[in-house]
Amino acid sequence: MTYVSDDPNLTEKRYNTVSRKGDITGEPADNITRDIKKAAKLATLLEGISFPTDKEKIKDHLNRLSPSMGNRINDVLEAIQNNLDDTVKYNSTYEIEKAARLVEQQ
Repeated sequence: MTYVSDDPNLTEKRYNTVSRKGDITGEPADNITRDIKKAAKLATLLEGISFPTDKEKIKDHLNRLSPSMGNRINDVLEAIQNNLDDTVKYNSTYEIEKAARLVEQQ
């Protein structure tokens, strides 16, 4: 039997309610989200991580969540594994999302 979390932060409906900065302030957006669902999921999963952080600490943080999340975070783990640099210290969730190629700065 597969465990399904009741965490409202990880529901598909919540991802669809994310607004862009430009929608709120009336200013043009300063980035493009390539995959809004995956970017929102990553941001939620990174809650509680300490910055600056590196790829290994990010993977460890996500793997600690993995037993309760099942395979629903495999797409995020894959983006981290394939795109983040082992030697870089990341100072924010936004930097991690850019490095994971989920967000692109204009």
